[in-house]
Amino acid sequence: MIATAEAGRDAVRRHSWTEAVEAFTAVDQDATLAPDDLELLGTATWWSGQPGEATDALERAFGGYSDAGRDEDAARTAITLAYLAFRRLEESIAFGWIARAERLLEGLPDSPLHAWPLAFGALGALVANQIEAGLALADRAIEVARERGNTDALFMAMSFRGMGRLETGDWRSGLRDIDEAAAAATSGQLDIRFASDIFCTTIAACRSLGDLARAGQWTNE
Repeated sequence: MIATAEAGRDAVRRHSWTEAVEAFTAVDQDATLAPDDLELLGTATWWSGQPGEATDALERAFGGYSDAGRDEDAARTAITLAYLAFRRLEESIAFGWIARAERLLEGLPDSPLHAWPLAFGALGALVANQIEAGLALADRAIEVARERGNTDALFMAMSFRGMGRLETGDWRSGLRDIDEAAAAATSGQLDIRFASDIFCTTIAACRSLGDLARAGQWTNE
């Protein structure tokens, strides 16, 4: 069977990541993939356990979107590249991509993507032990995400806020945030990448509190 870009797209829809990588890679050898397909290739390679190749594909997608004047798509890809850099604990690179995204979003006042720089800013502040600043950014991220319909950013920021509240000793509010975010993650309404991150945050919070019963309930869920 001859590999086609549509075969790669279909494999992504089915979460058949290795199949998607093989299809897109075969097409890319004969003709340069469109930026939309490069972005999908980045997703598929990441889920296939190839983070380096994922970054390469997404950087090419970003360049393609930028060259085509597709600023919102370029901003979304920059945010994904920032996310991957955060996962590698390379905060300088992450915030560099966030800055690229923010610049591109300046001309898009109503984009749901505006919530992401705030959410990642909250994460950066919390990791740096700047708890009050992190909580303020998380509050703003939640507000913007609600206004503009970014469900993924909304519940990621809520999970971050929950962790921050736990650090201040406000464990009731913190657990309420964490449980709500985890409930959203189990509902199927979130991108699976962000749902998995919320579960990590949830289990980490339960571990920190020594609440093994809660951790067990969410693990079973």
